[in-house]
Amino acid sequence: MYIRETDGVVIHDNFIDKNTANVTSWNAIQLAQAANINGRIYNNYIQVSQTANGTQTFRGIYLFNGVGHRVYNNVITNINLEAGNVTGIEVRTGATAPEIYFNTISIDKAAGTTGNLAGIAESLTNTNSILRNNTISISQPSIGMKSGLVLATNSTPSSAFNSNYNILHVPGGNAAQKGTLVNPIFYPTLSNWQGISGQDANSFDLDPEFVSAILPQPTNLALDNKGTSITDITVDYLGVNRGAVPDIGAYEFGDCPPPSAPGAISGENEWCINATGASFSIDPVPGAIGYSWTVPSGSTINSGQGSTSISVDFGALSGNITAAVEDSCGLGPAAILTINLLTAPPAPAGIAGPSAVCSGETGVTYAIQPVAGANSYTWTLPSGAIIASGQGSTIITADIGSATGGTISVIAQNDCGSSGATTYTLLVFPPTTVTLGIPQDTVCIGDGPLTLSGDPIDAIFSGPGVEGGTFDPEIAGLGTHLITLSYEDEFGCTFSDTDEIVVELCSGLNAPNAQNQWSVYPNPGTGIFRVHGETIREATAEVFGSKGQLILKKDLKTDPIIDLSNYPNGVYLLRLRDGKQTKILKLIVSH
Repeated sequence: MYIRETDGVVIHDNFIDKNTANVTSWNAIQLAQAANINGRIYNNYIQVSQTANGTQTFRGIYLFNGVGHRVYNNVITNINLEAGNVTGIEVRTGATAPEIYFNTISIDKAAGTTGNLAGIAESLTNTNSILRNNTISISQPSIGMKSGLVLATNSTPSSAFNSNYNILHVPGGNAAQKGTLVNPIFYPTLSNWQGISGQDANSFDLDPEFVSAILPQPTNLALDNKGTSITDITVDYLGVNRGAVPDIGAYEFGDCPPPSAPGAISGENEWCINATGASFSIDPVPGAIGYSWTVPSGSTINSGQGSTSISVDFGALSGNITAAVEDSCGLGPAAILTINLLTAPPAPAGIAGPSAVCSGETGVTYAIQPVAGANSYTWTLPSGAIIASGQGSTIITADIGSATGGTISVIAQNDCGSSGATTYTLLVFPPTTVTLGIPQDTVCIGDGPLTLSGDPIDAIFSGPGVEGGTFDPEIAGLGTHLITLSYEDEFGCTFSDTDEIVVELCSGLNAPNAQNQWSVYPNPGTGIFRVHGETIREATAEVFGSKGQLILKKDLKTDPIIDLSNYPNGVYLLRLRDGKQTKILKLIVSH
């Protein structure tokens, strides 16, 4: 605020925050020019939330010129600058004699700064400023100068200020100094300043022990009721009545219990390490003047401190987020939310499963132990192999396929990232080519045995009707039969080839040796059939059921009768053979 050429301007109850950097000096409130007179500046809250201001100067209140000004019950606190100069209240022009009462100036950030720090300063010469009941606390470390009171180079210590009943607490600095640029004179202790100036006889160098940076209300009981009464200033910054013997600074000591803890903190309690922009909030509390938040070590509040909601950038350490309410009675207990910061999971300990497999093998199982903090797993197999089931879990089933060997790997994953890969070397024994040879794919049940062929030569034939290297249709029976040639190599790997042979009835008229005159009568019959024909006494009869099963076999030398009287109605197959010829006939049984 920049005010000039006014009489009786009133500036009060403002909240002013400097949150951007600038290349020139910056004054929160300035009364400019000699024509500005009789100004009243009170009940303003001034803070600086940004950290860098170059080499420029920040002033909370700047009385550039004019007489009759009164400055009281102002709070200048929560100064976060780490570069640039800071002056709480500065009076420029000599002999203007402003009245400066009951102000609190706190420059107490824990992180250091490179700038010069001052509580109340004058610029040119004796201003005769009247200083009463002001609290000045400057504990921020600095490589520059820091002093509670700063006199102009040409000022006289005994008359520059009319100062008493103040707190001048500047650890590592000076109660006062004279001059700022060339050969300044420092008065390190309050007693040094009192001795040279005769001022501040009833002032103190004690830590006010503020409630917090945003609520610089003193709690050090050694400072309770140590001020002096100012007739027309009867309440403090918060409107609390001043005591008959008032407290020093903008706040009276709290005479009421602090507020209760706020309601539960809203927000997720699990985050990834180094997560940014995490939001947390509490419900507003009636009567609150601010809210104080803390976050785990290594985490930072990037916005919202002092309000009901904050945004947090996390570090690597878990811990608590707390929120407490501040009102005119102090800082209450905190609500607590425990934060668990998660990392990407560690790599799985090891892969269990066979390290050597056969080419084309299926259903091979690989497994790992569950990894703490992981919620999924990603497996990879050598080229040519596939994951048949289990991807995403701790156990997979693999089909080796055409893979020739390589590496199995698995990583553990969660919402915070992926682990490194755990690997397992896989050896795949090479395949052996097996070839099955079948002379013909369709035969008659009456045909003789069929010779099979295959490679490798020591492979084994198997299937219905197979014995050694031959296939017997009669033994196999009617239908389609799967023939297999199997080979087991020196590694125990089995490979095979398959083919099908169809066995058909092939009626007697179509049989290759049916030109003889063998016959059967009666046919159809009730079950007793007689076989006629030349050389029939030299033949053997075989009867097959409807499914190709042999149900009767007899030599016809002495008896040409076929007795099926005990068999059910149906069609049966009769095969007659005499060593030279074969004939197949249908028998129809009808009881």
